[in-house]
Amino acid sequence: DLNLDAGLLTVNQVVKEDEHRRLYVAPYGKSPAAQRTIRLPARVVAMLRRRTQGLSPRALIFTGARGGILASSGGWHHTHWSKVIHRAQQAGILTAVTPHKFRHAHATALLAKNVSLDTVCKRLGHSSVVTTADLYGHRTPEADQRAVEVFDELLGSEIGEVVA
Repeated sequence: DLNLDAGLLTVNQVVKEDEHRRLYVAPYGKSPAAQRTIRLPARVVAMLRRRTQGLSPRALIFTGARGGILASSGGWHHTHWSKVIHRAQQAGILTAVTPHKFRHAHATALLAKNVSLDTVCKRLGHSSVVTTADLYGHRTPEADQRAVEVFDELLGSEIGEVVA
């Protein structure tokens, strides 16, 4: 659910697959933490305003070629995602990226910019910061370098106080 005036996205439904590999929208996720509300950047709000113009409030925003749930098995990869990969390759970016990897990139980038582990955990809908830390805590060498710099600053001030 979107509240674009407030810049909020509420995740309160998820796409699931039944025993026959048919997709459906379920009002629950893997855990209660999966249901969450997150703030959206202004650029994303602007894009969603354009994308949702004329849609009913309960309509799906991103749909498959024939409407309905967007599924990788429904030809979407061939008709849409392959174009994204091709453009990346033309720009010299060689990657095996998938749409789900944008979730990982989002988390990694936030952690690299010192957004708290708790905040990232809540944005992703993880039930525990341990899950978030296990998945993303090792991803950025820059974060470890920053830890060294901060600790070095602390040691320098501590040593200065002891000597004085």
